[in-house]
Formats: sequence, C-alpha cells, structure tokens
Amino acid sequence: MKHRRKPIEEFISLSNQDENVCFLYSAENGKSIIGKNPIAKYSGNNIQHFKEFCENHKNQLLIGYLSYNLAYQLHDVKAKSKDDLRMPEIYFLAFDKWTQYKKTPKEKLPIFATKSKSKNFRATLPKGEYKKSYERIKKHIVDGDIYQINLTHRLEATTTMPARVLFLKVIEKNPVNFLAYLEGEE
Repeated sequence: MKHRRKPIEEFISLSNQDENVCFLYSAENGKSIIGKNPIAKYSGNNIQHFKEFCENHKNQLLIGYLSYNLAYQLHDVKAKSKDDLRMPEIYFLAFDKWTQYKKTPKEKLPIFATKSKSKNFRATLPKGEYKKSYERIKKHIVDGDIYQINLTHRLEATTTMPARVLFLKVIEKNPVNFLAYLEGEE
C-alpha cells in the first residue's frame, strides 16, 4: 500500500486502540513496514502447529520471532539455559492489511517531552560470568573452532515510559539500519 506519511510519523499517530502493533524499521533507504490489529496470532512452542498456522495464512504478512531456545527442540539438544522470561518460543502475527514504505529517507525524530524515566539499569549476568564467557570465546577463536560470535547479555530496568515511546528513544539513541518492534500479550 502506498502511503504519504513517513514511517515514524505513522507509528507516532497510531491509536492506543490499535493492538499488536509491529514496526519493522529501516533507518535509511530500506523498507519499513507497520502492521496493526492482526487477523490471527500464533503463540506457542509446537513447530507442527506453527507450520499449519503459516499454511493457513500464506496470503497474509507474517511478522514475529523464533526464539533461540527453539533450537533445543529443532536439534534435539538438552537445554542449558533457564527459561526465566517464559516467553513463547514461536510468536507470529498474521496481517491482512499493513503499510509498507520503500526506500524511506532518514527521518528526523521528534523530541518527546515526557516525564517518564527509566532507572535502575542493571545487567542480569554478573560481571565475572561475562568475563569468563568472553575468555572462553577468545580461546575458541584462537583454537579455530569459531571465527565470530555475538556475546550478548540482558539489561533490565523499570520504566513508566510507554513501550512505543521507548522504542522511538531506542531508534534515536541506537542509529542502526534495522530495528523491530513487536507488541505481544504483555
């Protein structure tokens, strides 16, 4: 669908009544997509049920995620990580209507006057464990087992900022070319 507004303008204008909003954002010269109010949702851990969901909605736009933990099931590997977030391993939304923006020029973000603040940012992985993982990775690289890895860790904080405003702040502070925002149940 053609649209005159820029993607960020459209995202900002969405109503609080719009549910399960998805915003696939490309900062510059890429494709951005906004979907809202999906006609169907898959949330679970069953690969066969997910395949059926995909088949039933093959003419719609599907946006969602496959978790890293799904690999345990796919490759029949014993799980080593704890599932403390209790999120579904597969979460997808089916949209029959969406807005697509092709090769959008870089947008200037509006300044949000908000009294909302985020505080108490903390890593969930202790510094010592992170350093130990880093050293183990360096050894694997030196040994030739791997040549690249993305060592990540979760940061948590409390905030009163609405999720959509928080995502716009992430766009502002983290100017990468591709970001995704998906609204789930909570």
